[in-house]
Amino acid sequence: MCSSDLGNGRIEASYKVTVPVDAPSSQPYWLVLPRNEEVFSVAPSPFVGNAVDPALVTARVPLTLLDGQVQLPAESHRDVVYSYTDRIYGEREQPLAVVPAIGVWVEPAVSVYPAGTKVTRLIRVRVQSNLAGPQSGTVRLQLPTGWVSVPAEHAISFKTKDEEFSVRFEVTSPATPLNGTSETIPYTAVVESGGKKFSMGYTVINYPHVDTRYWFQPATAKLLRLNVRLAPGLKVGCIMGSGDDVAVALQQLGVNVTQLGPDDVAYGNLKQYNVIKIGRAHV
Repeated sequence: MCSSDLGNGRIEASYKVTVPVDAPSSQPYWLVLPRNEEVFSVAPSPFVGNAVDPALVTARVPLTLLDGQVQLPAESHRDVVYSYTDRIYGEREQPLAVVPAIGVWVEPAVSVYPAGTKVTRLIRVRVQSNLAGPQSGTVRLQLPTGWVSVPAEHAISFKTKDEEFSVRFEVTSPATPLNGTSETIPYTAVVESGGKKFSMGYTVINYPHVDTRYWFQPATAKLLRLNVRLAPGLKVGCIMGSGDDVAVALQQLGVNVTQLGPDDVAYGNLKQYNVIKIGRAHV
């Protein structure tokens, strides 16, 4: 807290703000609870209905205005933001946000395995440091019984903030038969560092016309086992949709997949394909 007779001048005050160790990530309040299809569940909160969450830190400036011999109290409130200069857009402001000390992402979102045989797929995990100092730790996959990861874990080390590592695991499915047509198994990538575990990644929403926001997502993906037999010589043409991941899944099963563009659809020989898949779909 500081006070001064401002007059026609200017005063500045500096404060050191420490983030609590148990501070939650700055997830938008409507994304904290799991989404139920197209419905966003929201926990009771005084700011439900607001476009954004309240600022993490707010500056309060009490003022005393002098009107002759009369003192008029006043108060000004401002959200604390990070200000910087963009070479294209000029001066910009970014809300303060709490992010994990280590961000974790796993790819692909779905790995497809034919049931009844051992099959190996490559899983990639990206890890990023959000701390200024050096860090070290290990990365591993939390897999169900019967699934094997090679190696079992990767050692990682960071020297500075924003440094990123990408590690790969070979994940092999069990050869056991499958009861039913399919089995979906979620798994998580976990980083252990400094006695803590990290398994959260995020997407940065950053456009010139909106404030920067973070969408936090667990570093979780799926292992999909299918009881499937492929027809010999099967050829599939795919007209891709937004967020389409079926073509990758079919290729993992060994299907001959061709992605079709506008010219292929207008002038190509579509009779060569046994199936044409159109639009977006998910596995």
